[in-house]
Amino acid sequence: MQNNTNIRLAFEAYAQFSGKLMACVNIEDMQGLLVSHLKYLFNYKKVRIAYVKEDVVVLHQVGKDQILVGRGEENILNEFEQNLRSEGIPLALTLENEEKLHAWRFGSMGQGLVLFSVLTEKDEEFLFNHSIMKLLAESLLAKFLQFSLYEALDSNNEKLNQALITVQHQNDEIRALARSQKIELAEKTRDIRAKNEELQNIVKLNAHEVREPLSRIMGLIGLLKHTNSHNGIAELPLIEEAALELDAALKHVILRAETKLKSNLS
Repeated sequence: MQNNTNIRLAFEAYAQFSGKLMACVNIEDMQGLLVSHLKYLFNYKKVRIAYVKEDVVVLHQVGKDQILVGRGEENILNEFEQNLRSEGIPLALTLENEEKLHAWRFGSMGQGLVLFSVLTEKDEEFLFNHSIMKLLAESLLAKFLQFSLYEALDSNNEKLNQALITVQHQNDEIRALARSQKIELAEKTRDIRAKNEELQNIVKLNAHEVREPLSRIMGLIGLLKHTNSHNGIAELPLIEEAALELDAALKHVILRAETKLKSNLS
């Protein structure tokens, strides 16, 4: 009857522990829960609970004179924990100082391992319920996995935030470059317009202010030729030839200017 009562009390204590474990949001919360509630599940001098996944180790230690929570690599595991990790064989040892050590491994390499070890005084019998011990280890493993997932999510969110910041900076640079190119394009457009206006003025100058007097000269030469008024002017054919060459040169200049003007406008 006494044994049944002890089992019932142990399961009630585990139920309270499990409910509080669900509310833990980090390993510090879990450490506080282990310190306050493990004593209701079994007797111990010191308890070490290590979660091992790949090369990362999260270690909780609870004892009458030692309380520790830490994170590191394999080297924070002691020798028997490293053997337990690799072999997976439960331990039940009496140490040189006659203290008793019990240890178990739970979980798998894929999801992570929980190494659970309990040290009791040399003259104290270790009292525990195997079913409760297994439930305890499985619930701790699930919580460790949850913490691991939260950390991975936080890490991914941080990477996404950094990527977002990078994209925003790149967008700012692109917008600044676009504004700079727009300003540069506007300046080039003004420059082209100014050159076009200058070309138009040159075309007008050649077409009107230069070719018009030349046209009058050529008209007078033609009149002299038809009225025989050029008698005595032996150089008249040479003057006419020079006027025609000048007229052709001016037409060529005007044509090139008009072609350049059309090219700038297209």
